Amino acid sequence: MDNFFEYQEYSSTIQEEIIENCMKNSYDVITGDKTIDELVESSDSPYFLWNVISGDMAIIDVLDCMIDYFEDREEYEKCSKLLKLKKDGEIKCRRKVKRISKVRNKGL
Repeated sequence: MDNFFEYQEYSSTIQEEIIENCMKNSYDVITGDKTIDELVESSDSPYFLWNVISGDMAIIDVLDCMIDYFEDREEYEKCSKLLKLKKDGEIKCRRKVKRISKVRNKGL
């Protein structure tokens, strides 16, 4: 029975790492700190909050999700940047993300 609980703990840790990776990568792209190409090429786990190949996303929902996540982690500077993007408006932010997130077809 101990193996079961160890597996659950391990599984939970992996899930937390994936979520953290997803949030950090998404933040880097949305704020323009990195491109999707840079993250895909430099990471074994390039997770994002949206489908980066199609570019389809509900930007306000993505921003709200990220704000909640970083607020829970008390990373208020990130929250501030995301709130500014949200206030700049959905259309302006969507254009920026589409411009940043152009992915070359590299077998993804």
